[in-house]
Amino acid sequence: MKIPTSRIRALGSSALIAVTAAIMLWTTGAADAQLARRTFSDTLEVKNLNLEVVVTDRDGQRTPELAMADFTLYVDDQPVPIEYFTEVRNGDYVHTVERYSSQGVVAGEPSGTSFLVFIDEFFALDEDKKKVLTALRQRVENREWRSVDRVAIVAWNGQGIDVITDWTTDRKAILAAISKAIGRPGLGHDRQTERQELGVALDLADLENTASSGDDHFRLDSNERAYAELLANQLEGTVGAAAAAMRGLDQIPGRKAMVLLSGGWPMNIDDWVGRSPSRSIEESRIPSGADLYEPLAETANLLSYSIYGVDVPGDLRSSTSGTLADFLENELHGTLRFLSAETGGLPLIDGDRISALREIGRDVESFYWLGFTPSWIRDDARHGIRVKVNRPDITVRARAGYLDAAPRTQVAMAVESSLLFGMGRPSAELKLAVGDVEPAGDDLFYVDIEIEIPIAILTIQVSDSSYDAEASLFVAALDASGGRVTIPPTPLLLSSPVPFPAKGAVAHTLTLTLRENTERVAMALYDVYGGKTYTNTITKGEADGDTTGQ
Repeated sequence: MKIPTSRIRALGSSALIAVTAAIMLWTTGAADAQLARRTFSDTLEVKNLNLEVVVTDRDGQRTPELAMADFTLYVDDQPVPIEYFTEVRNGDYVHTVERYSSQGVVAGEPSGTSFLVFIDEFFALDEDKKKVLTALRQRVENREWRSVDRVAIVAWNGQGIDVITDWTTDRKAILAAISKAIGRPGLGHDRQTERQELGVALDLADLENTASSGDDHFRLDSNERAYAELLANQLEGTVGAAAAAMRGLDQIPGRKAMVLLSGGWPMNIDDWVGRSPSRSIEESRIPSGADLYEPLAETANLLSYSIYGVDVPGDLRSSTSGTLADFLENELHGTLRFLSAETGGLPLIDGDRISALREIGRDVESFYWLGFTPSWIRDDARHGIRVKVNRPDITVRARAGYLDAAPRTQVAMAVESSLLFGMGRPSAELKLAVGDVEPAGDDLFYVDIEIEIPIAILTIQVSDSSYDAEASLFVAALDASGGRVTIPPTPLLLSSPVPFPAKGAVAHTLTLTLRENTERVAMALYDVYGGKTYTNTITKGEADGDTTGQ
């Protein structure tokens, strides 16, 4: 029997569920005995926040031997108590106030750092990427790497994240992973071709003509608008991939740093596309600036990652000059500076890109660890953080704030990561089957996808009068150009006055309207009471009717 469908449209930057989800329950045997009482577990709760604070003097040198009393911590400009305090000096832990040790470490022990190297192949030119990675490999070959430091390397190609190596301290494994990453293609030339095919020039003459036109306000033309929307979609996907890499590789102790090898993320898309470093673009609805990159910064701050943005293209003045070079540099460097400033890291720009590993290694060897417990409200409010040191001529660097994420927000963030950029294998428990595929006109097609959810994977909440389960189904699609559409979650609510059969299942059918160039459809089921996520995917060949889901 065919289950009623929910028609989902996934054509642009937004999606629409037109029909409320319908589910049915069937059994394969008699009802089981009374289920054991289950309790709700909030697995996403974060109680404490750690701050890595770098303190330097007027010469840029680290300032050691500060006491906890030298620091004042402000949240939204209000002082809050520092609950634990530890100094890391020259790579070793130092307990300035022992009873406030934040990590349960011993004075004199080395403090390892976990470096997550995120390679943005999607926007990087191949030659630039290889140059920076070759320099990185040389640093490791020269043993400019502490044995206690962990490294994980992931690459993003616009379709998914490839984990080149999971966390490891093994020098040979790190070198092998870097060599593998060097051999992978950079796809930045494809991004240039996309711009050219839409007739959006970005050359010095065009920029100077635009800047000298005397018009302080203008609108993007149709080609520029199309390219801006494409670029925004691609950047949202790439930023989401970087955030997902942090979440997927978060289960690691100690200080964490993301080494972001970016081929160039413009800070303001409208200015970038419109070739306008000085004029405002009217009626723009393109996500840009902080709105575009804040989710990555929030994820980093939530998971205690500092971002070290590496300028992979390097000094653009070697190939261009004057107005264009300044414009390009400001746009690309602005994003790196924003992400680094928000998370307490450093931007490594122009010449520094080649010595990125060395510079980052130095930066994480000496700092102070401050911990506090926010007044969690879970209302999705952003809170500013400021650290003051009671010493003259001192510069303090720390992350700029944190997000008091609501449970639903945290779930959505985690589920979206596992949907499109999950690090592990698809869940065997969540079964997908592709049904009918029908043309929908205008390079679109309909695909029926049936999802089977075993009752056994759901956590049952038992009360005196009912047995309840709750889940949310998330769906997302990725096209060949890196565009991503996430469908609003579909709630699945089950309630029964008698125990559910252990071998029963919930069936749900979606009819997706997809573009012809859709490469992947990903789904995730979040078990609300149990806090677990189950994922599965369907690739392009499967959507054409070749096989069932993975």
